[in-house]
Amino acid sequence: MMTNKIGYVAMVGMVALVACDNGTTSDGSKDAATAAAQDVGEDQGGGAEADLSQADGLVSVDVQAGGETPDTLEGMEEDVAESQSQDTVDDDVPEQVEPTLVIGGERPAKVYLPNGYDPGKTWPLLVLLHGYSANGAVQNFYLGLSQRTMADGVILVVPEGTVDASGNQFWNATDYCCDFFGTGVDDVGYIGSLLDEAQTVYSVDSNRIYLMGHSNGAFMAYRMACEAADRIAGVVCIAGTTWANETKCVETGPVAVLHVHGTNDDTILYDGEFGYPGAQETVSRWVSRNGCSAMGQDGGTLDMDTNVDGAETTVTRWSECSQNTSVELWTMQGSSHIPAFPAAFVKDAVAFLLGHSL
Repeated sequence: MMTNKIGYVAMVGMVALVACDNGTTSDGSKDAATAAAQDVGEDQGGGAEADLSQADGLVSVDVQAGGETPDTLEGMEEDVAESQSQDTVDDDVPEQVEPTLVIGGERPAKVYLPNGYDPGKTWPLLVLLHGYSANGAVQNFYLGLSQRTMADGVILVVPEGTVDASGNQFWNATDYCCDFFGTGVDDVGYIGSLLDEAQTVYSVDSNRIYLMGHSNGAFMAYRMACEAADRIAGVVCIAGTTWANETKCVETGPVAVLHVHGTNDDTILYDGEFGYPGAQETVSRWVSRNGCSAMGQDGGTLDMDTNVDGAETTVTRWSECSQNTSVELWTMQGSSHIPAFPAAFVKDAVAFLLGHSL
């Protein structure tokens, strides 16, 4: 069996970084979602926080996966224990990161302050939104984001979704994903309140507030961009999308968008399906919304998935937009719902965000 080195993190207790069940419809979403959630839950086994004390960033893991990157982080705890190398971590970031503070009251969110934080100056702020059934720690661990933001001078806030009837954390983002049990939780209000509190407690540059989300978290980042564009300068959305009904994305202003999506994603399809638009349609809406020139520019190719040979990612860029915004689509040929990102990915994604302000 072939052994592949994949640049994402598995943890004891293994939580799936999936979005929501592909077959969700208005007639059967709860049953499908419940079944999928139960399948994930049966494999978790508890103890998902056990490895967090060892590292809070991206590491390389040798996995016997037969040439495939699995779409969950299940069954890999031995590989993590045996392989804690830093092959995919930049030399200019710390090896271990611990959250410094907590905000959010009854729904606490971890806060990672940048190196050399000085309240006498203002700092950009980034909110990380996890995928369905994952949590903030797992998502941060997978991306190695707190390492990057501490080195780049960014305040990072890592909140948690609420827990549904299947025991999975989620964000109430769109009618497709992922409030399967109809709780109606106001996650737009919750994230807005975190921004309010962060701006009160810390020295935040109100013109440089960003969101990054994966899967269900990407759905949520798009919803925030739709409803709070006056506060959000940019979003990075990985393997997620937006409302099927374009009119539900209210016109509150432009937001810089980086959309990252694998063509072999069988959880949230690159081309979309009933319930959500595809990657190109989603990007097209933001090109129009941001007043960009309709013709995208070839941004070249990138090697952003260590489990796919060569430079699999093609970049299309719309930079002639209003109010300092831009739109980019990173199409990852052959990549799955959980790409094996190298450290360069999060470095470039954060750089994209920092290049924009309100």
